[in-house]
Amino acid sequence: MIEGYDCVFGSRFGGGGKITDTSQKRKLISRGGTILTNALMGTNLSDMTSGFELFSARRAEIHPQ
Repeated sequence: MIEGYDCVFGSRFGGGGKITDTSQKRKLISRGGTILTNALMGTNLSDMTSGFELFSARRAEIHPQ
């Protein structure tokens, strides 16, 4: 954000991220949720179920269509 980005995303599945004390079933559910959400929304993010997301106030404003 300091560098001027409007949004920043973090993930357990990206470089430096990790999952501890979690069952294989839970990891599979998280991966499946990410795959399904990306397919439905046309996105390509690595952690759609519990990642870190930060948006600038300008980008987070809702504009009526």
